[in-house]
Amino acid sequence: MQNNALKDSAIGSLINEAICFNSSAYVETLDDGSKKTKGNVTEVGIIEYLRRSGMDCEELIRDREQKNIESIISIPFSSARKRSSNAIKHPQRAGMVRVFVKGAPDMVMDHCEKIILDDGEAHDLTEEKKGSILGDEVIKVFADKCRRTILVAYRDFQEEEWEAFKAEHNNFETT
Repeated sequence: MQNNALKDSAIGSLINEAICFNSSAYVETLDDGSKKTKGNVTEVGIIEYLRRSGMDCEELIRDREQKNIESIISIPFSSARKRSSNAIKHPQRAGMVRVFVKGAPDMVMDHCEKIILDDGEAHDLTEEKKGSILGDEVIKVFADKCRRTILVAYRDFQEEEWEAFKAEHNNFETT
């Protein structure tokens, strides 16, 4: 059964990219022609949701796997950071780097200044709105139902800005 609400939304493509380009899960075609998503159980669940929503995540995963999308740096999920990050050369905008982050909502939202709403537009993310999202509006509602909550975010950098950002953060190497 397919639910096209995400596919038909103004932000569906962006969410699809944010998940597929910052994931290690993949879709395998079985001998009988059926498809099976494999990988980390959480990522499999998210990819399956995308597939049921009519998103073409298989093409994005193929691009990722075949290196058609140039990954610059990948920082896997860790329990200390509670998020994963992947920087790619922007596929449509030369000279740009897009960094995708996925993880615990409070840890990811700590670094966000904007929120993209259903209209597809970026709006200021006020402290009040952050509190509302982390509280009764979204995260708490899901957590109270024992559902895992994951937030995805992205940031675009000019390549020069990206290099400066990396340098400020010890090229993301741990010491």
